[in-house]
Amino acid sequence: MPNRPAIPAEIARQVLVESGHRCAVCGTVSPLELAHIIPWHKSKEHKAENLVCLCASCHRRADKEKWGTKVLREYKQKPWIHRQYEKVVVPEPTTQQVLREKAPQLDRALTSASTEVPTGGDAMGNMVITAGRDVIYLSLTERDALHRALSYVADDALRHRLALLA
Repeated sequence: MPNRPAIPAEIARQVLVESGHRCAVCGTVSPLELAHIIPWHKSKEHKAENLVCLCASCHRRADKEKWGTKVLREYKQKPWIHRQYEKVVVPEPTTQQVLREKAPQLDRALTSASTEVPTGGDAMGNMVITAGRDVIYLSLTERDALHRALSYVADDALRHRLALLA
């Protein structure tokens, strides 16, 4: 736009740094553009809090798909670089959960097997137990929870069978 002044270098630098010099939406490194959250024709000013770093593709999509200020503000507040390294917390199974969910499966598999139950591991570090048509996966945390749960199992025979797996 011919009447629109260039974005000052200091403001552009600030917006680029806050997004890690990557698109705030998809993380692409180039070509990058600074997009106005509130359109220029309404605000008539360049402020860092009103600019978000987007790649050319996401900038075009934002305009074409009418993402609007709410979506662009969300990407401004939490750009891709921050979302990329968020730690996803997967809760560990509790002793009660393992007893309730896995122990009956394991007991059925172990008691129905006429011979030794084949066990092994997979690429994810799970213990794989095969008994007949049953295939049971035990993660390391589930095995640990099962080990902690053994003292709560009243049936001596069941506790012994489960202890072999834990």
